Order: sequence, then structure tokens, then C-alpha cells
Amino acid sequence: RQHIDYKSMKSARVIKEKSIPFIKPFYPKPQALCKNFRAYFKEGTYNEQTNAILEFEERLSKFLGVKYCVSVCNGTLGLIIALRVLDLKGNVILPSFSFSATAHALTWNGIRPNFVDIDPKTFNLEPKKVKKAVNSRTTAILAAHMFGNPCQIEQLQDIAKQYNLKLIFDSAHALGSTYKNKLIGRFGDLEVFSFHATKLLPVGEGGAVVTNSKKLYEKLKYVRTQGNRGDGNCIIVGLNAKISPYGAMIGLEGLKNFKVKLSGRIKLAQYYFDLLKKIPGIHFQEITECAESNFQYIPIVINKKQFGCSRDRLFDILKRKHIYTRKYFHPPIHKFRCYKHIFNKENLKNTEDISNNILCLPFYDNIKKSTIETVCSNIKKLANRFTLSDEHI
Repeated sequence: RQHIDYKSMKSARVIKEKSIPFIKPFYPKPQALCKNFRAYFKEGTYNEQTNAILEFEERLSKFLGVKYCVSVCNGTLGLIIALRVLDLKGNVILPSFSFSATAHALTWNGIRPNFVDIDPKTFNLEPKKVKKAVNSRTTAILAAHMFGNPCQIEQLQDIAKQYNLKLIFDSAHALGSTYKNKLIGRFGDLEVFSFHATKLLPVGEGGAVVTNSKKLYEKLKYVRTQGNRGDGNCIIVGLNAKISPYGAMIGLEGLKNFKVKLSGRIKLAQYYFDLLKKIPGIHFQEITECAESNFQYIPIVINKKQFGCSRDRLFDILKRKHIYTRKYFHPPIHKFRCYKHIFNKENLKNTEDISNNILCLPFYDNIKKSTIETVCSNIKKLANRFTLSDEHI
């Protein structure tokens, strides 16, 4: 007979209940989806022409104010097919301070990543350094709106125009963010969104590529379905990147109250900042001029000398208190083993400094103010303890 340690089980439940997760996806209520599910089963189709998928793409296009939208099964494949339809060669400029998929999508297309340093305040590509990095083999710029903070889009557009480069935005973090009062999604040749469980419109797994170009839109539709235009004759080498109808239904429901959720999220982000702003050694991401962030994440940068301990030490202490954070993004992509052989050896000092000292705090749509207060209180207590101590860790 197996011995069951009820005391340990009870202790584990208490720890779980008291823990603060980094992310908690906020999905629509199941009863809200039942009607859509029943309609789908009655429809009896399972491809990109499913009514739920077509409606999701239409609604998302309308929300963003963009002409065309192609939904996909995840943001990574969205990037891969976006680059594929542009038929790029040579090298593409991108940040090393980003999620791995930004660079992996290039490599899957046989394109060499050309890593460029970031602005240490906004964490986005620095336009002056982008311009300096353009060479005879550069064919595009792939910029990421880091943590929902829009890039300096106009400057990047000017560079792309000057050197006849394609401009793609990895907008995985940026649904709902704006630049000069226009929603992210309306810029560049193509933009790619993610609807992963960690994002503001979580469908489990999903994404979308948006554009104002009909020509690119038609190619995207084919590439998403193995390159098949419907007659069995593949006109381009594609893959299966279709979103699940179930994901589209969840996305449709999530779009209904997206603006309300976003408004509440921005207020909660400000509450975080208000509680942390007076703590020495903590610095925040600076939002780009003329832009508004959706605050996908709440990143803080730790100055070890001013705060009293390193980012890694803070991460470990909070974890022991069951407060879960993330070192986004550490290490930077150019430090990955799979990219060491192609790193262009340019100076990425800002990238490395931010990567070594950044910590993203717990944040999600329905986080309680009391939870934010608990996180900030623990950080403040640690800062006071280290400040009063002669020993800095």
C-alpha cells in the first residue's frame, strides 16, 4: 500500500495558494464560447475557410485599422512566412535583445542576422546604429517593439526608404500599443503578432501577420497552406501555419472587451511604477516619444551599487518567497551557442548591460492591487536591508 503524506500535500497547497505567478492567462469564460463551438461543429469544416477564422481575421483587421490579416498558429511561424513572402536574401538588421524567434525566423529562411545594439532607455533598436550597420548585403530591418514599447518607427522608415530596405515589425508584444495615435499594426511592409498564453490576447497558441499590401496578402495565404492555392498545385514552398478554429473563437471573444482590459492594465502598470519609483537603484523602461505602451511586461533594471544587490540575487530571493519573475531577455541572442559562429562582433554594450540587469515582475490582466503591493513591499524591504547593511551582495 502506498503511503500518502497528507501533511506534505497540505503544505504544498498552501505554498501554491500564496505564490505569485509571473503570468496568469486571462481567457474568456467557457460558457461564452459554447455558442461558437456549437456553430462550428454544425458547420463541419476544419480549414482556413472556417467561418470563425475568417471572422477573426476580419475583426482583427478592423480593430487594427489595417487592410489585410492572415492568422497563423503561432507568432514564430508568422515571422517565418512573413520573411518568406518578401523573398529576402543577404542579411537583415535586428536586435539581439529579443525573444529567440526574432532571429530564428531569419535563420530558417537562410538569412544572416545582423545584430545591432539597442537604446538603453527604450530597449528598442537605436536608429543611428541601424543606419551605421547597413551594408551592401543588407535587405531589410526587423525591429521588435520591446515589452509593448513602440520603436522609433519614423526614423526606421526613413532609413528603410533611403537604402531601399524592407521593414518588418515583430509586434508580438505590442497589440494595443500606439505610435502617434495609430495602433501598432499599420506600419512597415508587414507586422507579426503573437496570441500566446503570455500575451494580451491569449488563445493558447496563435498569431497573425498583417499588411496593407494585397500582393503580400495573397502570397501569405498560399504560404500558410503549404503554398497550395486550392487546386493542389503549389506555387510557392510553404508550410502548414493555419490557426486552429478553436483559437480563432477564443480570439473573437477576447477582442470584445480588449479595450477595457487594456485600459485597466495601463492603470495597474502605473500603480507598479508609483510604488517602486522611489527605491534607489531601480530604473524603468522609457516609453518612446509620441507612443503609448500596452505594458506587456513590467521590466525593471537593477543598478547593483545603488540597490545593494544584483539582479540575479534579487531573482533568487523573490523566488524563495514564491514570487516568480523572469530575466527577459537573458542571455541576449548573440550569446546563444547557435549564433556564436555568425556574430558580427559589433559592440552590443547596451544590449549586454540591460540583459544582465533586467528583471520582469509578475503582471497580468486580473492581478490584484494587493498582489502588486506584496511584490513591491518585498523589493523595498530587500533594498532597505541591503542599504543599511555594510555587506552588498
